[in-house]
Amino acid sequence: MLDHITGSTVQDSDLINQVQDLDLINQVQDSDLINQVQDSDLINQVQVQDSDLINQVQVQDSDLINQVQVQDSDLINQVQVQDSDLINQVQVQDSDLINQVQVQDSDLISQVQDSEKCYSNWRSSAHGGPRWSHKGGRRWNAALNNGETADRGTEPRPTQGASRKKTLFHPAVTELREENLSLI
Repeated sequence: MLDHITGSTVQDSDLINQVQDLDLINQVQDSDLINQVQDSDLINQVQVQDSDLINQVQVQDSDLINQVQVQDSDLINQVQVQDSDLINQVQVQDSDLINQVQVQDSDLISQVQDSEKCYSNWRSSAHGGPRWSHKGGRRWNAALNNGETADRGTEPRPTQGASRKKTLFHPAVTELREENLSLI
């Protein structure tokens, strides 16, 4: 009886050991599975992290490239606008200067013409010289070319355009003209 019990007990103990061994094996297997799953998770996690880092770097690089391109474009446009403004400013300034000179020239010409009118009816009171008239008479440049003195001639006939500038007038008018032209 006792032997049977003892035998049964041993058998039960062996069975228990076998079951425990199976549990241990299962535990080990489970542990391996857990380790495999954990390893897989770690691998996946690393891969995702790596992918994120790669994507992040790519996006950052792309942003930097775009930022540089935009900055370069802005600088180019800014320079172009500045150049255009400077060119326009110079053109306006040049135009103003030209207009200013033209107005000054016009004023000087009018002033000289007014002086010429004052001399058109002038008579020399010193020696009863010739009457200064717009009608006929020698041109001052012709008189000088012939070796004659300027005061022996008469005021030249009025001319138009550029030829008028070449005409010599009474010495007082000539002096006034030279003085005014030196102001330009």
